[in-house]
Amino acid sequence: MRNGNTLLLHLEERSPIIVKIFDKTHKEVASRSLTTQFINTDQLKNAEFDGLFEINGAAVLFLQQPIERKETLVRFRIDAVTADVIEEKIVASSASPKNKTLYTVIKRADADDYYILYEHNIIRYADTLKLVHYNERHEPVKTIPFNIQRDKFEEIGGFIASMDDMGGVCITFNLTAYNKKAFNRANSTFDEYLAIGYLPPNGDQLSSTIAQIPDGTYIANVLYAYNQRTNSLNLTLLSALSSTNETDLPIGMGGNLTSIFLELDGRDFSTRISVPLTNQHINSYLNNQTNGEETFRGVADKMFTDADGFTTIIYEDYIQYYQKEDGYNYLSTHFGNLSVTRYDDSGRELDGTFIGKEQTVRKPIYPYQISQRGCNKILNEAESEPYFEEQFAAANSYRSGKDIYVFYNDLEKMGRDSILQTGLPINNFRAANAVYYKMTAGGEPINYYLFEPPTASSSKAAFLDGADFDDKSNTLTTLVLCRHENDYTLKVAWCRLE
Repeated sequence: MRNGNTLLLHLEERSPIIVKIFDKTHKEVASRSLTTQFINTDQLKNAEFDGLFEINGAAVLFLQQPIERKETLVRFRIDAVTADVIEEKIVASSASPKNKTLYTVIKRADADDYYILYEHNIIRYADTLKLVHYNERHEPVKTIPFNIQRDKFEEIGGFIASMDDMGGVCITFNLTAYNKKAFNRANSTFDEYLAIGYLPPNGDQLSSTIAQIPDGTYIANVLYAYNQRTNSLNLTLLSALSSTNETDLPIGMGGNLTSIFLELDGRDFSTRISVPLTNQHINSYLNNQTNGEETFRGVADKMFTDADGFTTIIYEDYIQYYQKEDGYNYLSTHFGNLSVTRYDDSGRELDGTFIGKEQTVRKPIYPYQISQRGCNKILNEAESEPYFEEQFAAANSYRSGKDIYVFYNDLEKMGRDSILQTGLPINNFRAANAVYYKMTAGGEPINYYLFEPPTASSSKAAFLDGADFDDKSNTLTTLVLCRHENDYTLKVAWCRLE
């Protein structure tokens, strides 16, 4: 918070929502159970976390949950000193259980205004799509419709909204067209499109375009950044189609991952560049190290474009597979190596850095969930047991100036700089340690322990999904699982980075 305090929010199924406040000296000064008249905390598994922001000096929490079977967005304003609820208010609610409306809240870190994307009647297609601008007093000041020729498409969905550093808003969603009269889902062909809308900072009207997507692709996620040098929108499109089945082990979602770099002119919205992203540097490295036996299948986690027009994308190797245990096949997820790849403003790959990592969790996690870490979260994906420690199976990255920091949890070995290093994938995060790489433009990456080096009896793993990074002081604030012998405690840590 701008007053120097830190706010910790704890959500757990069938338990009160807890708010804790720590002062500038990191001393806990307040702890409250959040009082609520609208949210059913016994049914948090049916809720969605839509963001925790600082607005006009208060902490503001957005939660989405069905109330009387109607999807409802609730806003809490929380005092940043006492942790008391200043106000709880229903922002919007679906017109009926059948006419379902979903909401996406987007905000820039250094501003007090924000936007909410309203997605009406999303059972088959969006009947109405609008972006509402709210000021620092939470008053709606502007409504911007996103008009689409709905009659040409049978299905609309996969809404993603994000904001750039200057306050511009980018909205994307999938469009599907097919012959409705002769439709058979097993045999019919589909024409897939991506709708893209852009609202410039303080703008009154969305610019939009519709791009056809190659056959056999479906856009699972979109990363967005604005390129100030070329006055253009940079988009990384992730296409992902599942190939999991229970007859072959392991067969997984991963071979069908494709990334596309798209650059749109910020003035007339024409397509300047559309090129596939192949991670050629990392795949060349893996080919040499493994005699062609291993290929990098990366989900794009984060994308940063600097003032010079260079774009850095952090990818995470990913595949789903069936794991046999006690006679049952469990759909599991493998998070593998990281790639930090740099591109110029034409989409040409300049270089790539390999970071060795192996993690597994025994539940399905999908590409859009990986790419949206720290954004909207369906809370039933974070049940207490047995999934508690799987919340530590994460990688996260942040930018500070031209430096990029990449964080993840690993075993006692300090990073794995070679694919040839041995060791089983991590599946017990209670013994893992938080590590990070500092990537400096033109320099060699440097890796560090986030905390002190571990010992045989101690470790510290960071809850990176829920962390907060202050790029002005280079400070990461995170929840930490501390192990000493067989004792475990949860603590909050403030880490000043190198």
